[in-house]
Amino acid sequence: ASKSEAEEVKLQLQHYCCEVQRIEEILSKKENERLDLLKHLKFISQETAELENNNHSLDGEMKSCKNMLTEAEKKVMRLEALVQDKDCGIRSLETKLQELACVTAQLETQVQCCQDEKYRVEGELATCQETLDQMLRQKEELRQELNEKDNYKTKESGGRGDS
Repeated sequence: ASKSEAEEVKLQLQHYCCEVQRIEEILSKKENERLDLLKHLKFISQETAELENNNHSLDGEMKSCKNMLTEAEKKVMRLEALVQDKDCGIRSLETKLQELACVTAQLETQVQCCQDEKYRVEGELATCQETLDQMLRQKEELRQELNEKDNYKTKESGGRGDS
């Protein structure tokens, strides 16, 4: 029996040795997994730090962009106000231009009326001038005729007195 017990103890010992070896392999595997996880954790930590840095950098850029956008919006508002002022000025000038166009049209009509009146008066003046010229000729003719009659009477009177 002692041999069989020794055999059994030997078998149990082999079994325990196998179990210990298997557990050591599992522990070794788990240690390797733990080391891999630590490496992965370190990598993720570094990546997280980089992402946080990038995030801070992007936050700064975003704030800068927001400031630029705000300034651009203010500038757009100023320019829109300026455009509205210019539009008002243009509308005012267009109104004045229309008024001037009306006044110009009225003045052109008056000028045309004055020219028509001038042509009419010039025509009347020409007619009066012709009448005056004709009357002056008639006057000259009548004066000559009167002179001739006076000369004739003077000759007749002078000729009778001699006889």
